[in-house]
Amino acid sequence: MGVNDHLSAGPEAYALSRAFERCLTPDSRGLFKPYICPAGVLTLGWGHTNAQGRKFDASARWSQRQCDIAHEEDMEESADVVRRRVKVQLNQHQFDALTCFVHNVGETNFAKSTLLRKLNRGDFDGAAAEFGKWVNGGGRKLSGLVRRRASEALLFQGVADRNYDGKPDRGAARSAEDPEAMPQSVDAPTPDKPLIQSKITQGSTAVIVGEGADILNQVSEAADKVSEVKQKAESIGALDVLGHLVQEPRFLVAVVVVVIAGLVIYWRWRDHQ
Repeated sequence: MGVNDHLSAGPEAYALSRAFERCLTPDSRGLFKPYICPAGVLTLGWGHTNAQGRKFDASARWSQRQCDIAHEEDMEESADVVRRRVKVQLNQHQFDALTCFVHNVGETNFAKSTLLRKLNRGDFDGAAAEFGKWVNGGGRKLSGLVRRRASEALLFQGVADRNYDGKPDRGAARSAEDPEAMPQSVDAPTPDKPLIQSKITQGSTAVIVGEGADILNQVSEAADKVSEVKQKAESIGALDVLGHLVQEPRFLVAVVVVVIAGLVIYWRWRDHQ
C-alpha cells in the first residue's frame, strides 16, 4: 500500500485544471468539437487527448456532460500516477497540484523529472521550484504554461491563487481569459549543462545570471553532500573528512562557483573605482 493511497483529486485540483483547460465554444446543438492545441495535439473537452482514456477523432462531437466525464476520468488517472510514483507523504493541496501537473505533462515526463526526484528525496522546496521549468510546448515558451506552472507551484505550497494568475492573492479580480489554449504536449526542460561546457568559465557576468538556476541546484546538491560528510566527522579524523569532500564533484563545483562569483564582484568593484 502506498503512502498516498488514501488521497484523491480534490475540488482545488479540478478548479485549477479547468481554469487553464477549456472546451471552446459549443455549436448550435450545444456540442463541442475537437481542436488542435498550441503543441499540435488533437484535443477535446477539458484537455482530453487520445493519450489516455476514451478515444475520439476529428469528427467527434461531445456534450458538456461527456466532456466533464472524460475530465474526471483523466484526472483520476493522473491522481493514480501520483499515488504510484510519489514515495513521500503528501497533504491534499500538494497532491492536487501534482495531479494537475501530471494531467498536463503526462506520466512519462513526470516519472523522469527532477521534480519527482527531489520530491522523493523529501526536498519539497526544491520540488516546488521545478514546476516553473515546464513552460515550453511545441518548441517555444508559452505564456499560458508559465501562468499554469506558477499556479500549480503556489497550490503545492498551500498559497492561495484563486484567480489563477500565478501570483499570491491580493484581492485583485481575475484578468481576461488568455486566448491561447493550453498545450497538451509539454516539452521537457533543457538538461543542465556540465560546468566544463558552461560559459561561466569565461567570467561573463551576464552568463552567470542566466545560469543562476543551474548553479543554485549544483550548490544545493553540494551542500547536501557536505552535510552527509559532516555527520561522519565524529567517527573519522579531520583529514579523512577533507578527503571525502575533495572526492565529491559537487563540492568542487561549489568551490569553483564561489571563487568565480568572488572574482566577478571584485572586477565590478574595481571597474567602479
